[in-house]
This record gives sequence, structure tokens and C-alpha cells, in this order.
Amino acid sequence: MIRGLIWNLILVALPFALYWTYVKLVNWWTAQGGNPWSEAPIALLFMTGIALALASLFYLGVTDGTPPR
Repeated sequence: MIRGLIWNLILVALPFALYWTYVKLVNWWTAQGGNPWSEAPIALLFMTGIALALASLFYLGVTDGTPPR
């Protein structure tokens, strides 16, 4: 149970981590600096994370390995 919860939290946080990495690389390449979260599409990142978590729950439900009742 706790493993599934941690896995889903990781999937929700994954878009934010990828966006943060992207912004850091762009800022490093252009040397502009600034606050990357001021223009971040927070709602889109959150919805993407929720979609990843739901997709993983669906996948685990389909490939559970238990016989159907």
C-alpha cells in the first residue's frame, strides 16, 4: 500500500522535476538567471502528474496477475 502511494507521489512530482531541470539547463545555456517558477504552467504540470499517476494505477490494475473472479 505504501509503495503504491510513494510511486504515485513520484509520478505526480515527475513533471515538476523535468520542468525544473529544463529551466535550469536553459538558464545555464543562456546565462539569464531569474525565477523559473514565475512563468511555470503549474496547473498543466499538476494535471500531467495526476494523469501519470492514474495511468500507473490502471496499468497495475490490468497487469496485477490475479485471475479474474
